[in-house]
Amino acid sequence: MRAFNRGKFIFLFFNNITNSIKKNLKTILVLSTLIFSLLINVSNSSAASLASTLKSKILLQVEQNGEAWYVNPSNEKRYFLGRPADAFNVMRELGLGISNKDFDSFNGYAPSRLSGKILLKVEDGGKAYYVNTNDLKMHYLGRPSDAFRVMRESGLGITDANLELITSFDSETTETPVVDKNVTSQPAYLITAYSKNGKNYIDVDYIESLHGEASIKAQVEDGKCASTKDCYDYPNGYKRNQNPKIRTFEVSRSASINVSGNIAFELNALGQNLSISFEKLESVVSKLKSYLPYNPPFKEPRAFIIIDVKDNIVTKIVEPYQE
Repeated sequence: MRAFNRGKFIFLFFNNITNSIKKNLKTILVLSTLIFSLLINVSNSSAASLASTLKSKILLQVEQNGEAWYVNPSNEKRYFLGRPADAFNVMRELGLGISNKDFDSFNGYAPSRLSGKILLKVEDGGKAYYVNTNDLKMHYLGRPSDAFRVMRESGLGITDANLELITSFDSETTETPVVDKNVTSQPAYLITAYSKNGKNYIDVDYIESLHGEASIKAQVEDGKCASTKDCYDYPNGYKRNQNPKIRTFEVSRSASINVSGNIAFELNALGQNLSISFEKLESVVSKLKSYLPYNPPFKEPRAFIIIDVKDNIVTKIVEPYQE
């Protein structure tokens, strides 16, 4: 495939990190006794000096379950990396885009000005790297095992009391976000987009996007690999489509549409999370060829998307990068 998904990649990548940490909780607890010996003695430090000392660091709550936080060097506030949605926002808003030329010129070690930064290779599918503050080495954050290793080796243990001295970015939010329980988010293959009688519509084929053990089990069941040892834990999830049913949804006039993958590629905006109109979506999708092999009665998939549906009307369309 031509396109990668920065949004989905980040979202799923941190979701798998969380699963990896849970699976390795015993390891964390064993290691925590060693980590405690390395904890910074900051109990008498002011919040400002502590945040300044720990900026750009990945912090691990060793008195809890090893929850990870990233201290943004720009505002010296901590950002939670535990939930996929939180991690997505951190990477999208704090990640620094870098060209392949500049990245290659570093030869594996970034200049000091990039210490502690999260780098995104915008010309290479949004691949993410963390610049270690100790030696400036760039650590790839591609697979869950890579991310767990980086957190374990680069993360700094911190007590709950000291962590509370660093202002959380979330704590500055004065308005509690309202979660609409009537909205469902669903991964799907986009089949077509069109307008009829003054309204906008999309035809989609619902799929499953599986990760971790569920992904491995499904691959074996689908005959994609002979045994669990032979399967690959896809960083963007194993896409499973067992039902060829096509669903038609009206798309709200106020629906947000953001593309980063194949559709964005056609608009010379690969990986840019480009906001487009429905008219533009309709135009581009009509020209796209299927990017996956398919057999009847399955319909030709044009792009992988995630849609939000409320009262049978699509309110949001996101096309992420996909490997």
